[in-house]
Amino acid sequence: MTSDALEDARSMGRRLGLDLIRNISPTGPSFSLRRATVVSIDLTSGGYTADLTVGGGTLHAIPITVDCLGCGPGDRVIVETYGTQSFVTGVLARPGAGASMQHAKFRFQDTNSFKGDAYGGANEIIVNRGARLLHVNLSGFQSTVNLSAGFPVWLYSSGPKPSRKISLGCVGAVVSGNWGKQADWNTDGSITLLGGLGSSDRVICQRFSMPIPDGVEFT
Repeated sequence: MTSDALEDARSMGRRLGLDLIRNISPTGPSFSLRRATVVSIDLTSGGYTADLTVGGGTLHAIPITVDCLGCGPGDRVIVETYGTQSFVTGVLARPGAGASMQHAKFRFQDTNSFKGDAYGGANEIIVNRGARLLHVNLSGFQSTVNLSAGFPVWLYSSGPKPSRKISLGCVGAVVSGNWGKQADWNTDGSITLLGGLGSSDRVICQRFSMPIPDGVEFT
């Protein structure tokens, strides 16, 4: 190879290198940030991808970064594009983020069987759709009956109901024993206290927040 040919090859290599840098550099002309709405999420052999609507058009099979694995249909997201490759990199908002929180209200199944605490919890679950959180605030009570299995201690009064049963985990503890009490929020709106309960057991409930499980909606 002559010196002129070698120099031409080097010059071409430099031009190709500059073109590559322009295509992948976040400060180069081919970098862009766009807002999009998630239509659907798919799991492929290469990981999770999203179909999106953006600027009146659609994008298909866009890879989702680790920070956005919890995004879902309807979410507003950030799409970063480097050259010809795009990624979903951030969640801007979720459906209902601007709406007021909803309050699910409950009452004891029988106030003689389950004597609620004076100045106890509000017997409600606040559904925070925007943050995808449940704020649980149940009242403690004194039991006057024996229960051998799970029982719907709290009945539905008003507000949203879950589309499928939600495990609330440990909602409180029995004062006379060394064990906690778990509960489920059912699709009919009632809350079932799991396990047995004695006729003199005193249940102290704790106030806590938890994530709304994936796939659960409220009616």
